[in-house]
This record gives sequence, C-alpha cells and structure tokens, in this order.
Amino acid sequence: MNNLTKKSYLFFSKDGYTYDKSHNQTNNMQILGSGMGKNFNEAFKDFKKNQSYLLSLDYENVMAVKTVGKFITNIKLKGGK
Repeated sequence: MNNLTKKSYLFFSKDGYTYDKSHNQTNNMQILGSGMGKNFNEAFKDFKKNQSYLLSLDYENVMAVKTVGKFITNIKLKGGK
C-alpha cells in the first residue's frame, strides 16, 4: 500500500497542562503523536505501535483529527505576524 491511499491522523488529549515562559501554569491539549492508515482504526493501531511508551501513561480521553494539508509552523501569538 502506498502513501497515496493512507491518511494521516493526529492524536491528542485534553488531559494535562504546561507552563509558559514566565512559569505560569496553563491548561492545554497534549499532542501525543500521529498515525497513518487507510482508515481511522488502522491509523490508531499505527499510532499505538509507534508511540507504545504512552500505554504506560495515564491519558484517558484521547481524540483524533485527520490531517488534510501542509503543517504550518513558527506562528507568533503575540508581537508578530
């Protein structure tokens, strides 16, 4: 099966939090990883195989979104474009 028939999914959770540069705690979503497959179930199996260390952690509410385009990076929330 080639990559043209596979779909990419991002898996994430609302469980957890992080800190900003000033060390203020903020709730957020944790990106756990990605998986590829011809459908969601196949992609979820791929995700669990490639990020198997997550199985020992305490994430309960995992969600998924199918990615459909190029990934955009280096976006500034404040003080930039």
